[in-house]
Amino acid sequence: MSDREKAISAFCKLRRLQEASNLGYVRCVTCGRVMRWTQCDGGHMVPRRFRGTEVEHDNVWPQCVVCNRFGNISQEEYERTLVGLIGQDRVAAVLARKDMYERKDYSLLKKQYEASIRSIRKEKGL
Repeated sequence: MSDREKAISAFCKLRRLQEASNLGYVRCVTCGRVMRWTQCDGGHMVPRRFRGTEVEHDNVWPQCVVCNRFGNISQEEYERTLVGLIGQDRVAAVLARKDMYERKDYSLLKKQYEASIRSIRKEKGL
């Protein structure tokens, strides 16, 4: 696994933890299914192949495996769902960054995400 893949994986884990309740449950952003934070993915509205948004907070949300991996929802439906959740302005900001690319130190990002993960797990007792 490359440094980029490790950093994205850690970021998705961080986003799931950030959205988890203190009991460790999250709701799939697209279908509404409730599950443990460890049983879902960090689903990207804009696919992670677009590097400008691959680790963008508002682009990654807890998503059940069915919705994320098996295409249970289209990007357009995901966008509409997020507009209802975070508003048109924030969704538009993510979409505007889609084609932007900035050089990232993935090794450093991974370490930062892992430190945040430890902190949140301790804070929530997870």
